Amino acid sequence: MIDFIRETLSLHNLPVTMLLGMVTMYWLLVIVGILDNDFEGGVDGDVSNHGTLGGAGMSGGPESKKGGILNFGHAPLSIVGSFLAIFMWLISLWGNFYLNGEPGDRSLILAAVLLVPNGVISLLLTRVAVMPFDRLFKAMHEGSTEAEEIVGRKGRVASVQVDERYGQVEVVTNSAPLLVNARIEAGTQPLERNAAVTVLSAADDGSFYFVRSVSELESPRNQPSTP
Repeated sequence: MIDFIRETLSLHNLPVTMLLGMVTMYWLLVIVGILDNDFEGGVDGDVSNHGTLGGAGMSGGPESKKGGILNFGHAPLSIVGSFLAIFMWLISLWGNFYLNGEPGDRSLILAAVLLVPNGVISLLLTRVAVMPFDRLFKAMHEGSTEAEEIVGRKGRVASVQVDERYGQVEVVTNSAPLLVNARIEAGTQPLERNAAVTVLSAADDGSFYFVRSVSELESPRNQPSTP
């Protein structure tokens, strides 16, 4: 064990060990809540298997960027970077142990040269490792696009009623129905369960949608007058 620790902290492995240490520290800070991870803030609302969306939609956080140039798809940089650091660390330990002389007599120049194939192999392994995360975040991104396009769609009241303070409606989409928080505009009558509604707009803070009864929107007084 002591030999292993000495090997990880030796100069030829120290750069990748420090990289792995920074990644580990990042996730520890995320766990204790000091930092926000780059995909937790990317979901605004509670999403379930039924396509439930608690808020007005989903939006990407500031760090929720794609590794598009390396074809990492929708996987966040924190996930990509974590796998990359792990693979580079493991390959560096293996490469220097088997290809760079004996302990205590390893070449720093050869260690630096080995970082080139190490990086290439690590990138390829990372691409394979993040595929499940790519699919997950791609599905979340598609859900975000769907949520942003529900203004103008029709649905029905799913809660006991929708009033100015509380309510939920189930909106019909091209895929799974979305259950979203909803409110009525001031001065309109509460909507009872199963009432047909149309989504008018999203609230400024994105936490709910304004809806109105379909029958009210289609009533003659709300129709445009003709000359």
